[in-house]
Amino acid sequence: MQLASAVQRALGQVEAPVAAALDGARRRLAGLRLLVVEDNALNRQVASELLAGEGAEVRLAEGGLEGVQAVLGSLKTFDAVLMDVQMPDIDGLEATRRIRADGRYPTLPIIAMTANAAAQDRQSCLDAGMDDHVGKPIDIHQLVATLLRWTQPGAVIREAPPQAEPEQASVVEPRAAILARFGGNQNLLMTVLASFATEMQKQMQHLRESVASGDLRAVVGVLHGLKGSSGTMGASALCLRSGELEQQGLHLAPEEAAAFLHEPPWVDELQALLQRSSAELDQLFPGAAAPQAAPPVPVRDPHSEQVGAQAMADWQAALGKVMELLETGSLAALDHTEPLLHKAPPPLREACLVFVRLVDELDFEAARECGLRLHRGEGHG
Repeated sequence: MQLASAVQRALGQVEAPVAAALDGARRRLAGLRLLVVEDNALNRQVASELLAGEGAEVRLAEGGLEGVQAVLGSLKTFDAVLMDVQMPDIDGLEATRRIRADGRYPTLPIIAMTANAAAQDRQSCLDAGMDDHVGKPIDIHQLVATLLRWTQPGAVIREAPPQAEPEQASVVEPRAAILARFGGNQNLLMTVLASFATEMQKQMQHLRESVASGDLRAVVGVLHGLKGSSGTMGASALCLRSGELEQQGLHLAPEEAAAFLHEPPWVDELQALLQRSSAELDQLFPGAAAPQAAPPVPVRDPHSEQVGAQAMADWQAALGKVMELLETGSLAALDHTEPLLHKAPPPLREACLVFVRLVDELDFEAARECGLRLHRGEGHG
């Protein structure tokens, strides 16, 4: 299953809004080389798939420092940079200032990706050297329209119509609005949704641990991640509440921090919103079950445990293909893990199972590290 190629085929679905695109264009970003700088793993993977589906060559950076290094160290100039504003190492504003200070990229379009739409926030982006901004959660139609405006001056762009507001009783956006954000690609949406609840529960656990240790900075960071991931999946109520708490934590006076973190009722409030959001999303998109554990490996005859050199070479080649997909941030890696597990050499089967689970959970960074050990023929370690 090729997730990226499915994006364009699905753009004409009735539920998706009219695309903001060149009339008659099929791959609207064909030929463009883009850098996406985004610390949220879910947003990073979705942006990569959607932009690649529009024909762009996409490189990913997981933070501001990595983004600066990608621009300054690249032998081939990017056509545009999509820059998250809030990141844990250096923020998008500082990353942009460092790129501009180099002097070689005065006209490189740098587009902010931010959930903060206030005039002051937009001005801060411009003052740092950015050219434009797009809102969060990610919307492929707005993203394409903005990229075309900066990379293809004079292109005729048709804006997508506004989406209907969610019903008051719902904690998630309407089905059509969520699907539209994924460019009409239901396969991609279902793949991300399958891991959404599991990954969000991990973030909630991290939140509880950070609250218990009194680490306000870590708490604010987790709230920012919850806001970004839930917003992309259309869990609007959870996104809104996480964002409110994030802002509250950012502007606390030192003497207020202890009270904010002492047995806060809002942790359980977020947990309840997550559970309700997951239930409503499952109703809107039935069939997006959580990743299943791999079936138990059948017992083999001892004589078959010896893996020939050719079989090992074939297996390593298959592993290499998955590693290439992980390196580019492609969700297509999910489609190649099952045969890899079934053909794994017996001494590496347990470690391969860990690798597959990491890929299924969209923890691509940890999966790459595990994959490198597997390629060297190592098990756990």
